[in-house]
Amino acid sequence: MRKTILDEVYKSKLSVHPGSIKMYKDLKQRFWWSGIMKQVAEYVASCLTCQKAKLEHQSLPKTQHKFDSIWVIVDRLTKSTHFIPVRTTYDVTKLAEIYIADIVRLHRTTYKVRLIQEKMKTAQSRQISYVDQRKKLLEFQEGEHVFLRVTPTNVVGRALKSMKLTPKIIGPFQILRRVGLVTYQIVLPLNLAKLHNVFHVSHLRKYMVDPPHIITPNDIQLKDNISFVIPPLSIGDRTTKHLRGKEIVLVKVIWDQTTGDAT
Repeated sequence: MRKTILDEVYKSKLSVHPGSIKMYKDLKQRFWWSGIMKQVAEYVASCLTCQKAKLEHQSLPKTQHKFDSIWVIVDRLTKSTHFIPVRTTYDVTKLAEIYIADIVRLHRTTYKVRLIQEKMKTAQSRQISYVDQRKKLLEFQEGEHVFLRVTPTNVVGRALKSMKLTPKIIGPFQILRRVGLVTYQIVLPLNLAKLHNVFHVSHLRKYMVDPPHIITPNDIQLKDNISFVIPPLSIGDRTTKHLRGKEIVLVKVIWDQTTGDAT
């Protein structure tokens, strides 16, 4: 019963594969059971379509004072930028207090641009060094399966603007072995045999295994820069732009009927 409810909320024509937080908020309005939030998160993470289409969003590591975000405020007068550590749980009232204490206070006295710039550089370098210390390298084990990030392009080599569920990843492929600190050799199918099979970890993404997944082979030809050409399907619209001394014909090309990609 729970699986049926999750399928209906997540895969119906009106939902369009929401994220785990939005799906949980919509679901709890009518349903509830023990461990619902964890089950929703696992269900969304195991969706094969979203694993191929949605890229991962990495959040900042928490500081010793539990700050997990940076509020960036730009002063248009002096072109200086203020970086204020905050928490995502702060409400508008708390943010207003911080703005008055850290920004408005500066305008009550003489604006010392040089001092602000020095503080800004110090804060940036401190945050960068802190992130570098806490950053964890993405690692895979031999035998695991991963996705390969790709870039869809048109016939002239221009990257296509992707819709929400446009596949940006192909696979999954098995990890053969680890070549270096951040590079892995993967097993590629025969149609990609001409491609060098060693990739940087930034081009790989972990595959969340789910038994019901039906893996279909990717019948595409990748270039050396890990992009592939999508041929145009049809002409969606045509118009003529009139300038002073000439006329320019504008054509709307449909690249994918399912996702609506067009240029």
